[in-house]
Amino acid sequence: MPPNRPMARTRAVWDALGTVLDPELDEPLTDLGFVHAVDVDGDAVTVELRLPTYWCSANFAYIMGEDIVAAVGSLSWPSRVSCRLEDHFAARRVNDGLAKGLSFREAFETEAEADLGDVRADFRDKSFLGRQAVVIQAMRREKIAPEAIVATTIRELEMRRRNGGAGHARQIDRYLEARRARPVPCGPNDLAFLTIAGEPVAADGLLDHLREARRIRGSFEANAELCRMLFAARYGDNPIPDNAPPVRQGGEEYIL
Repeated sequence: MPPNRPMARTRAVWDALGTVLDPELDEPLTDLGFVHAVDVDGDAVTVELRLPTYWCSANFAYIMGEDIVAAVGSLSWPSRVSCRLEDHFAARRVNDGLAKGLSFREAFETEAEADLGDVRADFRDKSFLGRQAVVIQAMRREKIAPEAIVATTIRELEMRRRNGGAGHARQIDRYLEARRARPVPCGPNDLAFLTIAGEPVAADGLLDHLREARRIRGSFEANAELCRMLFAARYGDNPIPDNAPPVRQGGEEYIL
């Protein structure tokens, strides 16, 4: 085995984990510090997950665990991917369920009111609107008229991405990722900004639409700040593992 292969595989795992979000916070687990450890042993990968409190919602923890297994499992080489939740009231049931490939309802039986599809869909909608709010707000700060904002196409938004700074480019990337996940046309000439229902945003209704989107974004940001405080109180101010790559806040990379 080439000497750099374990290091390359570990970095590939971290890159994959960078796509996994806390559904309630709409931020990568790696940026939040929730990934406690990554162990690569040949073709087997184990990821340890820690959350801000002992009582964090079990269904959110299960979503994160499922997404960790799926993201790392999408790499070409792992033969086994394990996610191990630590220091959590439901850790045993979450870990057993993930190891057996069970759904949340199968893992929690009568305690689960429903499976996670509706929860995932609700947070996808909120993420879409919250990310949209950030991009529209940036355009309004440039004094762009409402009529021009709502008429912006995906091609034009991509041009803004190329001409803006790193932070704005990341905001647009995140929004377009959510936009392209919608079950609506997403060609270069399609409108960039839509409602949850997939309808165009009316110019005279932009402020009302933005007010609701900003409320959702504000909720994400407030929850994220609270979780960071609780996490720091529980695990200290520097919870990022030694073998983790740089993490981002506000579109900028930094080393903790």
